[in-house]
Amino acid sequence: MLLVVLAVLAAGQTRFIARDEGFYLFSAKLIAQGEMPYRDFFLPQAPLMPYLYALLFKLFGSTWQVARFFSSVTAIGCVWFLYLLARNIYGEKTARVCVLLLTCSAVFQLWIPLAKNAGLGLLFLSIALYLFLVRRDFFLAGVCIGLCALTRFTFAPLTILFLFPLSRVDCWRQVRAVVLGLVPAALVVAIFLYLAPQNFIEDNFTYHTQRTRLDEEGIEDNKRYVLMALMGLRDCIGGGGFQFCTILLGALGSVWSVVGRRKEHVFLLACAGSLFALNFIPSPTYVQYFAVVAALAAAPAAHSLLHALEWTGTRLAQRVSPRVAKGSLAILCGLCFCLFGAQDFKRFLVTGEKVIGVGAPNHSSWRIEAVSRAARRIDELNISHKPVYVSWPGYLLEASSKALPGTENNFGVGWANARKFSEAEELSRRVLSRRGIIRAFASGEIDVVVLFLGRGRSTELEKAIRELGAKKVDTIGGISFFARPQP
Repeated sequence: MLLVVLAVLAAGQTRFIARDEGFYLFSAKLIAQGEMPYRDFFLPQAPLMPYLYALLFKLFGSTWQVARFFSSVTAIGCVWFLYLLARNIYGEKTARVCVLLLTCSAVFQLWIPLAKNAGLGLLFLSIALYLFLVRRDFFLAGVCIGLCALTRFTFAPLTILFLFPLSRVDCWRQVRAVVLGLVPAALVVAIFLYLAPQNFIEDNFTYHTQRTRLDEEGIEDNKRYVLMALMGLRDCIGGGGFQFCTILLGALGSVWSVVGRRKEHVFLLACAGSLFALNFIPSPTYVQYFAVVAALAAAPAAHSLLHALEWTGTRLAQRVSPRVAKGSLAILCGLCFCLFGAQDFKRFLVTGEKVIGVGAPNHSSWRIEAVSRAARRIDELNISHKPVYVSWPGYLLEASSKALPGTENNFGVGWANARKFSEAEELSRRVLSRRGIIRAFASGEIDVVVLFLGRGRSTELEKAIRELGAKKVDTIGGISFFARPQP
C-alpha cells in the first residue's frame, strides 16, 4: 500500500490541472463564503462535492495544494476499499493484483486523484459495495450509494441495483434498509428543490440537454471516438486505452470462471457494466468518465488474469519448474501492462502533449504554480477592488478578488453564448454571455479581464475590450491579463 500512496500523491500534485477542477473548486470557495449553489450561482453538477470541499477550505484555506492532497487521499481510500472488497470476494492474491492494476493504470491514476466528482463518487460507491456485499450492512450501504448519487447524478441509477435481493431470506429487510439509507440523499435533493426549484432543474438537467452543439451524426461520431479511444486506438489516452481494454476484457473473462456463479461477483460486474453504459448517455461523452469503470472492473479482471497466468504457467512448466514459469510470466505481463501506460503518464505529468484541455505550446499554464501566480497577479492588478472577469474560474481560487456575477462557471458563459439568452434570461439563469461581459467592461463594472488565449471566443472578447480601452499588461504562459488604464 505504501507504493500506492506514493504513486497517487505524486500523480495528484504533478498532473496538469483539468479545466473542470476550476469550476468545482471555485464553487466550493463560494459556498465557503456563504453563497448557495443554484440560487446564487450556476452549478451544472450535483451539490455534494462542492460542499465537502467548502468545509475543507474553511479548515485549511482555499488552495490548489489542499484540494489536490484531499483528492489524492480520496483516491487512496478508493484503492483501500476496493482491496478489501476483492480480498473478501476473491482472496488475498487477487486483491493484491487488483491494487497493482489500479496503481499502474493510467486511466485511474490520471483522473481519479483530481478535484473532480469521479474520485469522490468512486469512494462512496466502493464503500457502499463493501458494506453491501461483505458486511451486509444494507442501511449504511444505502446511505453511501445515496451520497455517491449526490456527487454525480449519473451514478443515481445504480441505486436500483442495490434493491435487488442478495438472498431470499434477507429480501425485504435488505430493501427496507437500503430505502431508509437513501432518505438523507433524497432530503438533500428535496431541500434544493424547495429553495431553488427552477434553477436546480435547469442547472442539472436542462443545461445538459442543451449544451451539445452536435447533430445526430456528430453525437454518433463522438461515441465512436470514445469507444475507439478506450480500445487504445486513439491518441487522446494512447496506451492507457490498451490498459483499460485489458481490464475490461479480463472482467468479462471472469464471467465464465467458477467464481462467476457467486452473487457478489455478478453484482460487481453488473455495477461496472451499468456504469459503462450510463457513461455513454451524456452528449458529448468523454474518456475520463470511464475511470470509475476501470476501478470497479479491476478486481474481477485480476481474478481472471490470475487464472489465465495459472493455466499458461502450468503448460510452460513442462519445460521449466512451475514457480519459475509462473513467476517469469507474471513479471513479463506486469511489465507490458506498465509500459502501455508509460507514454500517457509522460504526457499528463510532463509534456502536456494532446492532453484534454491543455494546449501543448502553453502547457505550463496549467501547472498549479502558474495558476497560483495568476491569482496573485489578478489581485495586484485589481486596485479598484471591483469584480473581475476570468475566462476560467480556477484563476480566482487563491485570489481575494471576486468574480463578475454570472461568470462563476465558464460553462455558464458558453451556455449563454450558444443559446443567445436575453438580458432577462441571463439574469434568471445566473449566467452572463460574452455580450454581457462586454457591457460590464463598458459600464465600468469591471476593470480587469483575464483570458486564456488561443481559442476564437477569447480572441473576439479581447478585440472588443481593446476597443473599449483595455490594455494588455501581462502574460503568464498562455494567460493574458488586460486592465483599464487608471488615471
